[in-house]
Amino acid sequence: MDQPLVSIIIPCFNAAKTLGASIESCLCQEYDTLEVIVVDDHSTDESLAVLEALAREDVRIRVFSNPSKGVSLARNFGLSKAKGSFVKFLDSDDLISPDIVRAQVDLLQHRAMAVAHCSWAHFLLEPGDLPIIRQSMDQDYSDSGRLLAELWLQGMYPLHAWMVPRQLLTEDIRWDDSLTQNQDGEFFARVLSKAQGVYYSSGTAFYRKPQRSNVSQQTGGVHMHSQLRVLQSYREVCKELGDTPTLLKGYDYQVCAVAYRASTTLEEMPWLKKILEYLEADDHIDVFPSRVMNLVSRLVGLHRAFVFRSFITILQNSIGASSVPNSEQKKLVAE
Repeated sequence: MDQPLVSIIIPCFNAAKTLGASIESCLCQEYDTLEVIVVDDHSTDESLAVLEALAREDVRIRVFSNPSKGVSLARNFGLSKAKGSFVKFLDSDDLISPDIVRAQVDLLQHRAMAVAHCSWAHFLLEPGDLPIIRQSMDQDYSDSGRLLAELWLQGMYPLHAWMVPRQLLTEDIRWDDSLTQNQDGEFFARVLSKAQGVYYSSGTAFYRKPQRSNVSQQTGGVHMHSQLRVLQSYREVCKELGDTPTLLKGYDYQVCAVAYRASTTLEEMPWLKKILEYLEADDHIDVFPSRVMNLVSRLVGLHRAFVFRSFITILQNSIGASSVPNSEQKKLVAE
């Protein structure tokens, strides 16, 4: 029996130092029938030269240049070139264990509308230098909406933990290029809303630990707009899946997470009122790291608790600024 082709799509921007290892983790799979589609996103380092050299050594590597610009557009372009029956996305600095593709194909090849996921682990320099992250969601789900609700409440899977049948990726399921943060959470929420079951496989997705310079760690107006757009998409997914109480609780938790971020960041605080409009209920959710703040939210409700937390942030910043000597304040203003 012929093995179905698997397409692994990798966007690449200035990743010459890590790209080789990422591609090698694909080529070393215990499954040979695959193509590695790498889309260079206008790199200014040696990435393209590295790619071309690797492609000459293995015909399974297909190299393209992104006609537009941006990681989501690069993934969409790679998807347009994919020939496989199954698709896996991988970033150019992450890795996959050798057994992951075989294990996920075995689960999905007779389940055309289901998806597969596996455990994952952060790593710093090489796979295994940090422990595997075990989650309660490491199991099969006949109801993909229940998995999504649990993910929103307590966990995550990086994008390369998933395998998706190409048949499930209809024209309306593409990466949203307007987003600067949480693109993968938004994309896979829409995938799960269409999936008929989720299956847990062996294998490990190795996820390089993000640095502070990583876009996902940054704050500001552009990124807050992205977070709001993600919440809007999540709300549409809830409607599509029937607005179950469990799903709406998970959705509210996601809203609270964004609200907490805004209430503790001066530059994003102007968006707090808008974020709180997204809440479906004012019921208590333990979203605050502080026990005191969780108690406050029980007493006065989530809306007022976030407003109170924003006042604390303003006060903390005022005290911090007043503790800087006048000469230093003048220097900071001049800079």
